[in-house]
Amino acid sequence: MEFLVPSSLDPDHLPAELARCGYRVREGRKSRHRFRLFDTFDWRLLSHGLELIQRRGRFHLHAADDGREIAYAPAAGSGKRAWLSHHFPDGPLRDALGKIIEIRAVLPLVDVTGEERTWEIRNADDKRVLRCRRRALHAARVTWRGDPHPPPPTDLPPPSPLHLLCVEPVTGYSKPVRDAETILDDQGLTHSTDRTEELFRQAGFDPAAPAKKPVLGLQPDWPAARATLEILRHQYRVARLNERGVLADLDTEFLHDFRVALRRSRSAMARIKKSLPPAATRHFRARLAEVARTSNRLRDLDVHLLQRDAYRQMLPPELHAGLDTFFALLAEERQHEFRKVVRYMRGADYRRTMDEWGAFLAVHDPQLPEAAGANALTPVRPLAEKTIAKACSRLLRRGRTIGPNAPDEALHALRLDCKKLRYLFEFFAELFPEGEIRPLIKRAKRLQDLLGEFNDLFVQRETLRHGLLRLAGDGPGSPPAEAIAAAAAAGGLITHLERRRSQVRRNFAKTFTAFEQCRHRRRFCPDD
Repeated sequence: MEFLVPSSLDPDHLPAELARCGYRVREGRKSRHRFRLFDTFDWRLLSHGLELIQRRGRFHLHAADDGREIAYAPAAGSGKRAWLSHHFPDGPLRDALGKIIEIRAVLPLVDVTGEERTWEIRNADDKRVLRCRRRALHAARVTWRGDPHPPPPTDLPPPSPLHLLCVEPVTGYSKPVRDAETILDDQGLTHSTDRTEELFRQAGFDPAAPAKKPVLGLQPDWPAARATLEILRHQYRVARLNERGVLADLDTEFLHDFRVALRRSRSAMARIKKSLPPAATRHFRARLAEVARTSNRLRDLDVHLLQRDAYRQMLPPELHAGLDTFFALLAEERQHEFRKVVRYMRGADYRRTMDEWGAFLAVHDPQLPEAAGANALTPVRPLAEKTIAKACSRLLRRGRTIGPNAPDEALHALRLDCKKLRYLFEFFAELFPEGEIRPLIKRAKRLQDLLGEFNDLFVQRETLRHGLLRLAGDGPGSPPAEAIAAAAAAGGLITHLERRRSQVRRNFAKTFTAFEQCRHRRRFCPDD
């Protein structure tokens, strides 16, 4: 049992009080220790109640509430600044982390130093019946080049140490535990369940900052311009939060989240019509589209490279060498594309676009008639209902025309319609009862995921096909045997991908019907 202790409480208080209750108290040696705390940029371990620390050449995964160890592994190559799941050795730690962090990297965040005092509590027979540990933990932010987190404010006073008291029962002796709890309860102490989060906060982090589903506080009677600006401001913050991670190339989700924030911003300006000045809307939609285009190829290559393990499972072992050759070509191209994106994002044109965009969102006043769109002062809820109904109706009309022989382009167009509708659901979710909007978001996500997989399989097939042509051509730097092996691997993958694409297409009708027949859908888009 671990308790947060105010620094004003005497460290000897609990042992002294237990001594007054007739127990014998024996103080152990004082000790010092240090460890480093890790988590992903979006706090996946913390949100799952876990704590990853590096100490004495090992990684340890603990339950954050009681410190129970779940798994550990050697920290080989401990100088890494970002650890993906495959960087950990095979074993329980890698398995446990991989299920949670997926394709995100764990980053070094906080160095913790601690001083510890221990006491053994013994009964009249001199048998140990309880053990107490008092720890003072000092948290300091790890500084390293490429850290994606915003720097902490410089004017904050240094944090006080975090004081913890741990009471460790001994099997068979329950009374000493009850006596200790009574003493601590009289002092107003409570069980510590957020020690890890408190250490992050003491080091200057805000674990809630990168949340993708924020509470914006939208109200039904807000003017549409005000609601739209709040939506756009959040997306702007998300984009800027991910910039450092994109430039440092820590994991692929930084670029993905950056691009999604741009896409959501453009969608909000396009779908919530006439809520902002038309000229400004056209200008910034075009500028944000240009920013996104610079990383299109890099994102495609990231998606392909993330499929490497899945591709290996599709092929027999004798074709793995050819697959490695093919992926080496993709990795080489990816490095080239990454350098292009970095040059652009560090250039004047990108900085000017983002600075202008941020300034517009910060100072725009929708109350000024000359600065507002035609719907600027319209209450947002009825406008949201109208906008959602129009987008939903368009999706249903298109989806109902797609049969077994419809061209692929029809499913690609429907995917875009579904994405736009889902964005609208999420933008305005706070304006409607959760029981009405959340089931519909879930159905729309399933449809979008299916259509997205269909599109991804098409893109992957085309990448493999172009790779085959490249290898069959001059194949720069590739010996003929390697080129042949890579071509065989690519050919085998194309067959697997086509089979999967056919299966996804067969599943379309069932998934679309589930969305169409959802009773909550008729609340937002009644049938004609």
